[in-house]
Amino acid sequence: MSMKKGAIVFFLLTVMSLAAAVFGGVTYFTQKHKYDEFVDSCTAVIDGKVISCESFYRGSYTRGGGHNRSEPHSHRDNTYYNIVVGFTVNNVDYTSSFEQTTDMAVDTVVQVHYCPERPTDNYTGDEPDKTYDETLFVLGIVASVVFGAVSVLMLKNIRSSPY
Repeated sequence: MSMKKGAIVFFLLTVMSLAAAVFGGVTYFTQKHKYDEFVDSCTAVIDGKVISCESFYRGSYTRGGGHNRSEPHSHRDNTYYNIVVGFTVNNVDYTSSFEQTTDMAVDTVVQVHYCPERPTDNYTGDEPDKTYDETLFVLGIVASVVFGAVSVLMLKNIRSSPY
């Protein structure tokens, strides 16, 4: 491949990386804004009681077909617990659910944060699970820098080359 074709390829990779960074950034900041608004709206706190705690496996899957859930799990698998908490606001019963790696006994008291106007908007614990991911944004920026630097170096070599 000639130096010019290589520079064009890296330039196109830079453009695609920038597009991924922009798309990832827009997605990240939009989802983070919604998450922050949700957390900010849940200003009321009440005690709730654990209604149920059911375990499930979230395992490491292999390319060959995965984990048979009827068999005991291996050391690479993790047991998680889906915990459902009940609470009452203005004589109306609501539930909140979350996952964690430790079990909880039924009737354990936990704090539930909820929106006073919409108690169905709620979470249990210090903060809700994060609902946004910055991976595409960060990878797009890193790839843009790397591919852009290689493109610039290749173009610089083409200009200084006597051929």
